[in-house]
Amino acid sequence: MKTSKWILLSASLAVAMAGFIMLTGCEDEPSADVEEMGDYQSDSHNAAYSDQVNEGLEITPGGWTFTSGYAEDEAPGGVPSDLTGLKVTFTASGGVPPYGEWWVAHSTIGTIDPITGVYTVDGDDEIGENLVSISDSVGHVASVTVITEFEDTTTAPLAILPEDSTLTLSSADDLPYVINYTVSGGTPSYTWSATIPALGTIDEDSGVYTALSSGENTIVVTDGNGQQESTTITIELE
Repeated sequence: MKTSKWILLSASLAVAMAGFIMLTGCEDEPSADVEEMGDYQSDSHNAAYSDQVNEGLEITPGGWTFTSGYAEDEAPGGVPSDLTGLKVTFTASGGVPPYGEWWVAHSTIGTIDPITGVYTVDGDDEIGENLVSISDSVGHVASVTVITEFEDTTTAPLAILPEDSTLTLSSADDLPYVINYTVSGGTPSYTWSATIPALGTIDEDSGVYTALSSGENTIVVTDGNGQQESTTITIELE
């Protein structure tokens, strides 16, 4: 009877050991199907994430300038009040959404709605350059510049080409003789005139001068602000 119990116990132990070995073998050597599925899932996730991170975060429009109708020395109270309340809407793209809130560097120049991206000019306090920024979900930051400025009234002085000149013709048979004048500086639009029409005439819009006789004539150009510049043309005959 004791011998039978010993044999039964030994058999039970043997079965348990065999089961343990089988389980251990399954853990050490997974099937090829499981390995391939795991690699595929891992690679797909990494590739998708990599594509998102490498796509640049951008802001549209890429900058903005508000220009007052006032020159700095003409603005009431010294501030471009005609700019106050003007708006522009910025949007973000690229990077890794979702995006954070919008912010500005100088709230005295302009403010921005942190959710909608609507930028509003505050022209009553300060004028100049502001920075609009936003970040994506992995910390990338994009920024664009917003400028508020006075009207630029600085203009170059009027200048006419050719300058004072003398032209010698072989005979009166070379008349009429055509000369093209050009203007730079000043404020458009321009109007041309000649002081002695008997010596030559000029097209008031194009600046094309037609010499009709020998002698000295004066060419005058007038810009949009009434400023004038002149030059002379002398026609001589051999």
